[in-house]
Amino acid sequence: MTRKLFKLLLPAASLLAVFIAAAFASTPRNAKADTAKPVLIFLGDSITAGYGTTDSASGKPDYATAADPNKTTTVAAPHGYAELTAAAGGYALKNYAVDGWQTTHVLGLLNGEGAVNDAVRADIASAAVIHFSIGGNDMQGQGSVTAEVIVELLTQAYNPSSPTPKADAMRQSMYANFTAIYERLRGINPGADIIALRNYAPLYSVAGNNALGGNFGSVTGNQLYSVAKPFIESFNVMVDGYIAGHPGSFTFMNISAVWDENEVYFNSSDLTHPSDAGHAALALLLQKTILKNENAALESGNARLTGEKQTFSDENEALKADKSRLTGENQTLSDENEVLKADKSRLTEENKSLKDGGGNNNGGLIAAVVVLGALFAVSAVGAAVFFIKGKKA
Repeated sequence: MTRKLFKLLLPAASLLAVFIAAAFASTPRNAKADTAKPVLIFLGDSITAGYGTTDSASGKPDYATAADPNKTTTVAAPHGYAELTAAAGGYALKNYAVDGWQTTHVLGLLNGEGAVNDAVRADIASAAVIHFSIGGNDMQGQGSVTAEVIVELLTQAYNPSSPTPKADAMRQSMYANFTAIYERLRGINPGADIIALRNYAPLYSVAGNNALGGNFGSVTGNQLYSVAKPFIESFNVMVDGYIAGHPGSFTFMNISAVWDENEVYFNSSDLTHPSDAGHAALALLLQKTILKNENAALESGNARLTGEKQTFSDENEALKADKSRLTGENQTLSDENEVLKADKSRLTEENKSLKDGGGNNNGGLIAAVVVLGALFAVSAVGAAVFFIKGKKA
């Protein structure tokens, strides 16, 4: 794309940024009340600070740093994607990004001691969404170390699978700090939606065969781009591996797929920082990512509720089966009770019959005894008379 076309498209891109912010702002999400907006936290370097956008300040953070206590004003970057996202979603923005920061600086902010650190952690703990972008300065902002890594990469025709001691050490250090930042954020706020920006390769190729200067010395744009892109992506792949091993940890947002190396999305002064159009695209992607994550959370919640409903239904069916079984057992007991009652009734009648039969037999026996007694008495009297008569004779 020519510089002329870039200049023609830049105003249109700026207008697009304003349009996106206005469109989203007309239907704010999650705005509980004007006095209770959900908190959106931004952390990182000059990209998240909005450096280089129209009417932006020079990355002044929302807090005072020890190095420059006067940096107390809110980041003035109305076209930065932090501000655009906050306006779109109805968020209360807290932007703790600082120009030039590396991963060690963000960790220092999160782990440090002092009133400022405590205040930052308190804001993070209350956030609905936390976004961070960090790592670019680890790779290209370390002076002679960066230069040595570039020379090593160029000399060895960098391939992620080939050993490059200096580059590998830089990549491993970045990875350790990057994941430590996430873990610290998650420790402070277990429930927030955490989204990190996938590191992208600056569009050095636009410089062609011209020397880049600065930390890059005589290295040309084409040379640097040829090794920077695969090196940066190899770092991203390491982070992908971390996420795969920690499902649901955080989202790694990929802006490169949206920008597609289009010059209009980069600041023409350094080919590294996003232009207004680049920030508009970042805001739109971040907004879509937040909505996608919210939808996924709702679907997960619905799935959980559906599972719980099924569990309750299964338990209810089990209770119904138990009730039916108990009802059957109760009926069996009732039937057995009726049998026992019938047996009792039968036995009662038999006992009565035995009692009645026993009384009649006793009466007969008595009568027989009386008769026999009478006969014995008559016989005795007769015998006595016979004996007396015999005596007289």
